[in-house]
Amino acid sequence: TTADGKTLTWKRYKSNADIINLLDAVGDNEHATAYAFCVLQSETAGNAEIRLGNDDGVAVWMDGKRVHHNPVARDFTLNQGTFEVRLKAGTNRCLVKVSNGVGGWGFAMRALPPNCAVLSGMVANEQGKPIPNASVRLEQNGSEITQTQTDEKGNYRISVYPVRGRYDLYATHGKL
Repeated sequence: TTADGKTLTWKRYKSNADIINLLDAVGDNEHATAYAFCVLQSETAGNAEIRLGNDDGVAVWMDGKRVHHNPVARDFTLNQGTFEVRLKAGTNRCLVKVSNGVGGWGFAMRALPPNCAVLSGMVANEQGKPIPNASVRLEQNGSEITQTQTDEKGNYRISVYPVRGRYDLYATHGKL
């Protein structure tokens, strides 16, 4: 129950987009907190990569253990945060807590399975100086599989699932 005696209950919410818009789900509430629950099924046990975008602060629990906490005030962008969790084969219970200061609030989360490949590295110039905001593209047989940009230190990270055959990795910066 809330401080004014109102009873809170879980309600099912189905988003028509890749984001859970908490303005739509629970309303325009300032300085508030919302929780979302889901079950993640995994065919095998192993480390999974979680990609999370949130507006504002967020915490994530997997099977009762807190696995991520980021109490920041920020606008939403897909894949703002990445962290790993250990999934067991079968059912994994996931709880997400999103806090709101003012304005819009929501989140999007996806889990990359334990058997995905992760490519990471740094793009640098001929002198070894990191290149921020370089475009990094992964292709297979001439078709783009995925792309990303390097961070402010020239680092990139790409996850591939499912892994099939050989890939080509390209990095570009500026006009080509």
